[in-house]
Amino acid sequence: MNYKKLASILSIVCALTITNYFFAYSPNNTEIFFDLDDTLVEIRPGLQVILTSYGFSSPLASIGYLATLMQLKLEREKNLKKYGTKGVFYKNKVVNGVTYMFLYLGMNHKHFRPFVPGVITITNKWRRFIPGTKKIIEYLKEKGYIINFATNKDRYSYDQLAEWLGNDLTDLADKVIVAQPSRAFIEALKQHAKEKNLPPGYKQLLNHVLALKETEKIKHAPEPKPSEKFFTKIHSVAKKKKKIFIDDSLKNIEAAKKQNITAIHFENPVSLVEKLVNLGVLDEQQDYTFLDGLRYPGIWGTVQKYWNMMYTYLLPKPITRQ
Repeated sequence: MNYKKLASILSIVCALTITNYFFAYSPNNTEIFFDLDDTLVEIRPGLQVILTSYGFSSPLASIGYLATLMQLKLEREKNLKKYGTKGVFYKNKVVNGVTYMFLYLGMNHKHFRPFVPGVITITNKWRRFIPGTKKIIEYLKEKGYIINFATNKDRYSYDQLAEWLGNDLTDLADKVIVAQPSRAFIEALKQHAKEKNLPPGYKQLLNHVLALKETEKIKHAPEPKPSEKFFTKIHSVAKKKKKIFIDDSLKNIEAAKKQNITAIHFENPVSLVEKLVNLGVLDEQQDYTFLDGLRYPGIWGTVQKYWNMMYTYLLPKPITRQ
């Protein structure tokens, strides 16, 4: 036996294995973090949702919900001049999450309190999957990748979305990172919850939100994206693993890159798979059937595919001079 030749072969195999583990993305060494809003799920038109849900059974409630939405919009636009960004602020810190923004409104405007629980539910629940993204996540899970959610939703908002979409959503993720507001605002809400004569539904919501704690699956980031503290939470969830972060916000993408996280800007499902192919997460040959189905969905997609092939074949070839 040629021991030198055997040793050489073994060293090459070991080198390839080590290179693949430490440098290439694979299910063994990589976890993928997906944003939710406008990446995996999208919101339906607010006015349509309110009128569909309450317009016929309770017209007065619909007016109250619309007024609450408009007031929050005014609050956010007012802060644009002061802070340079639309948002709700408490002690110069952004109040993150749909739930807490509306609770801020209730804390400062008594006449909106009866409508706050309902408008939060409408805003959180009336969402639907972006089908292509869901298919991508399901396929990545089949390949063995760990999928996590990394969202600026607050905890209560995520819980309501999970209730609305059910196991179709919750079964996709191993871990979920949500963004909570500042401790100062939480303390302010605790004091607000002690006030007398709060509407029963509003008080119940306050107590429920304030009682929410981290679980094994759902982790609370102390600040929303693009804060460094949010991405520190991502690092703590996927320790010693490569991380791929997918989000529709360019600000969040740039912030992730600064924290040494590979980041992909989400534009649509087709462009996402192209970027995953470029990273080596998906392969044109091994994953051909899936990629083909996503790029050319349905009957019309198949027609478009073969039309493109025929057009390319029939296109006159440029004449090259010798």
